[in-house]
Amino acid sequence: MFSSRIIGFCLVIILFFSLFTGASAQTVTPKIDSIATSSKYKNSFLLAPLISNTPETAWAFALAGVYIFKTNKKDSTLRTSTLPMGVAYTTRNQLLAAFGGTVFFPGEKYILKMENTYSQFPDRFWGLGNNTADNGYENYSFTQFFINPHVFRKIYKGYFGGLGWEYQQVLELNYAQGGYFDDDNVTGRRPYKMSNLGILLNYDTRNHAYVPNKGELLNFEFYSSNELFGSDFKFQYVEIELKKFIELHPGHVLGLHHLSLLSFGDVPFRSLGALGGNSIMRGYYTGRFRDKLMAAVQTEYRFPIYWRFGGVAFAGVGQVAKEFYDFKAERLKYSIGTGLRFALLKQEKLNVRFDVAWGNHGSFNYYVILAESF
Repeated sequence: MFSSRIIGFCLVIILFFSLFTGASAQTVTPKIDSIATSSKYKNSFLLAPLISNTPETAWAFALAGVYIFKTNKKDSTLRTSTLPMGVAYTTRNQLLAAFGGTVFFPGEKYILKMENTYSQFPDRFWGLGNNTADNGYENYSFTQFFINPHVFRKIYKGYFGGLGWEYQQVLELNYAQGGYFDDDNVTGRRPYKMSNLGILLNYDTRNHAYVPNKGELLNFEFYSSNELFGSDFKFQYVEIELKKFIELHPGHVLGLHHLSLLSFGDVPFRSLGALGGNSIMRGYYTGRFRDKLMAAVQTEYRFPIYWRFGGVAFAGVGQVAKEFYDFKAERLKYSIGTGLRFALLKQEKLNVRFDVAWGNHGSFNYYVILAESF
């Protein structure tokens, strides 16, 4: 029998790897999620080694810790606050240090979310646009700091409104001269600072933060970057995310997911919409296709197999574009795949997942990671 604190720690592993993925690929804003709570609560600090595998990192090894606490121990309905932190190194010589978390203030009238990372990251770049060549990519590497505190205020029941700040400083960016970066005259191919202020709206009726079987999530974010905020670039972007879960039969769940990022202005390439990753359009390396506009949808069918094992089948379509009129049905990329799940903590619905996925550009990838894709 696992204690509530161990359960809480296992759930926090998900938060740490969300920080890791966000720093390695592109900026990812945390969402309002819940975590297991206990009526008999005691603050604690836990430490453990972690491991995962994705196309972007190959095998990643981390040492992660987390401080788990409540701002009001007497309130049994108050969700648990978590401050995960850790250091990860991968077999591709990528290094990440991360500190973040979620703090639920008394009565949950206010919520603080933050994601702070330092990364030294060899990566891949295929150029910009929806039709970049399949026969090669350009290696590059970057070193950066990234922080993004967000403060939410409860408006009504599942509705939250908030303000956010994103600050990214690319300290170093190395690439082959005369390659894709120079050919496409890529904005942000030199060290730079990005500073964005944002307005956030969130609606969440899911019955579980990580493996829901019913409910929906709507997340809307608008960010503006300007020299007045300390940024080297002037641009804006809107991110919209929708999730819906339908229980077709006990244990059988249909999940629907939409994600779009629409950016305008002088956008540095690491803030562009990026297709691929372990969350949506699996089968594609994160950033395989990049441009100012990105939209993708996916559906996933989740079903039990035997004992703690379950299975999934999923499919998705997506596209990047420079202008809205470039979105066309014949330019869509597709992703299909299947996977196995093992319930590490069955009662808390904490799954280890193994996914294999294919894309229509000859891409095949597999993922070993904790937590569902969406």
